[in-house]
Amino acid sequence: MTPEEFEALGNELVDRMLPLMRERLAEPSIRPTGAIPVEVLILGYPIGDV
Repeated sequence: MTPEEFEALGNELVDRMLPLMRERLAEPSIRPTGAIPVEVLILGYPIGDV
């Protein structure tokens, strides 16, 4: 991936996940039965020969 592609991927993941996470944190009654708050950590790094 280019740095620009990697940044775009990170932005897309955040854009998709944050609204759902914020909504469920703010209004616990909309969480599915058994759901609990979680923190998500995504790591990206170069692999192989760079």
